Amino acid sequence: MEYFAETKKLTKILNDPRLILKNYGESRAKRIQARLDEFDVAKTLAQIPSDPPVKVSSIEGKITR
Repeated sequence: MEYFAETKKLTKILNDPRLILKNYGESRAKRIQARLDEFDVAKTLAQIPSDPPVKVSSIEGKITR
């Protein structure tokens, strides 16, 4: 899928994963790419969640049963 943005520069960045990584860094690039992947899979914009993803923290410490 080809993405279009407000500026030509941003359009070029969003359509090239290497440029996303270069311009936004590894952490943000992963999140941006994940969101773009959601657009690829969705058939309509109604299927795109508008809420931010739930933050899940890792469990620390010893788990006993």
